[in-house]
Amino acid sequence: MPVSALVLTLDPGEREKRGVKYVLSRDPRVTLGDLVDDCLPVVTTTDSLEEAEDLAEQLLGIPGVRFLDVVSVDFSDVEEIASGSAGRSPRRARRAHQQNPAKEGQ
Repeated sequence: MPVSALVLTLDPGEREKRGVKYVLSRDPRVTLGDLVDDCLPVVTTTDSLEEAEDLAEQLLGIPGVRFLDVVSVDFSDVEEIASGSAGRSPRRARRAHQQNPAKEGQ
C-alpha cells in the first residue's frame, strides 16, 4: 500500500485555502497536516502506485492548488511492479517513452 508524503502549495486567499481543505477532507485516502502559510502537508494512502500517481494528478487539479512537492513515497510493501513502468500506468509509461525515446544503437 503506497504511502506518499506531499506538500501542496495553495493560492494565498483564505477562501481558496478553506475550499482546498474541504475537498481534501472528504477523500479518505488523504490525511491533512497543519497549514503553514500557503503550504499544506498531506499524506496519501492508496492501493497501488498507479492510484498514487492518479491521486497526485487529481490533487493538482483542485482549484486553489498551485503546486505539489513529493517529499517521499513508501511502496516497500508493493510486491509487484510492472516491468519498465516505474509505477506508471501503461498510458503514462507510453507517454514517457514517447517524450524520451531511447536512441538507436545504445
